[in-house]
Amino acid sequence: MLDVPEFGSVLLAVHVGAAARITCRRARQAHTGLAVHGDIDLIPARTASRWTMQDGNDTALIVALPTALVDDVAVHQELDPRRLELRIRFQMRDPQLETSRGRAPKPPNRRAASADTG
Repeated sequence: MLDVPEFGSVLLAVHVGAAARITCRRARQAHTGLAVHGDIDLIPARTASRWTMQDGNDTALIVALPTALVDDVAVHQELDPRRLELRIRFQMRDPQLETSRGRAPKPPNRRAASADTG
């Protein structure tokens, strides 16, 4: 079990690695399911979380987004950050990440680069 206290930042938890059966609790909401590589949880600022891993093999990358950054993005999108409400989300998927998964950028051609400088 992993308890995460309230943070002043918005948290994105991205599941990485093997599938894992987990239960997540945030505020008065709970979700149990199979987390698979690429699943994204959205945890609004000032929201405590609890993850219970039934398989014992869950791995996640946690990204903290300062609320000032979220507010700046809202303003850039012509939204009023005071009216912006981020809601708890469990196991979201991002179609753009899905289509680009596994497509690493090509490494530079070292021969061409050395020929240009030599």
